[in-house]
Formats: sequence, C-alpha cells, structure tokens
Amino acid sequence: MTYKLMSLVNAQLARLLGLVRTLEAVPLDDTRRRAWGVRVRGRGFDRLVQDDILIAQTLIRPLSAYTPRPRVFHSELQARRFIDGMGRTPVGWLRSLGAARR
Repeated sequence: MTYKLMSLVNAQLARLLGLVRTLEAVPLDDTRRRAWGVRVRGRGFDRLVQDDILIAQTLIRPLSAYTPRPRVFHSELQARRFIDGMGRTPVGWLRSLGAARR
C-alpha cells in the first residue's frame, strides 16, 4: 500500500478542526521486520503519520536519513498507545476536559 505522509502537527490540527474520522494502526509491508504505522483517515484524505527528523549539528548521517518516512512502531500495541495519546476522536480533548471538571 502506498500512502502519502502527514506531519504530526498537521494531523493534530486536522483532528482539532474535525477533519479526521479515524486514527488506526496499520501494518507496514515494505519493511524487513514486522512494523506498524498510524493511518489518519480524514475527509478526503488517507495519510500515514510522518516520523520526526532529528536535526543536530553533531549528528553525522547519510543523506537518506533526511528523506520523509512514516513513523514506525514495533508492535500494534505501541501504535495504539500512540493513538490513545493523540486522542482517538476529533474532539476527544474537549470530552476529557468536561469529564475532569465533573
């Protein structure tokens, strides 16, 4: 499966605006080991969450390290925990604030 990538900031922004329908853990088939990614299904788009590139002056890396790639998790459980940390629903943070006040 071929998907475009979306940065985590853009995914959170789309989630807050109500453009995200679901966040789900999907297996990545183009890796040597079993790996999982997070797919953002929204209104008119399907994207994988992009991995953050660490940039520092002291790091020496090949040029291929700076190409965009999806965020990879070693198990489905790790990917689901990441999704739970983001909030599964578009307005999940509003619901959690309301529950905390009660």
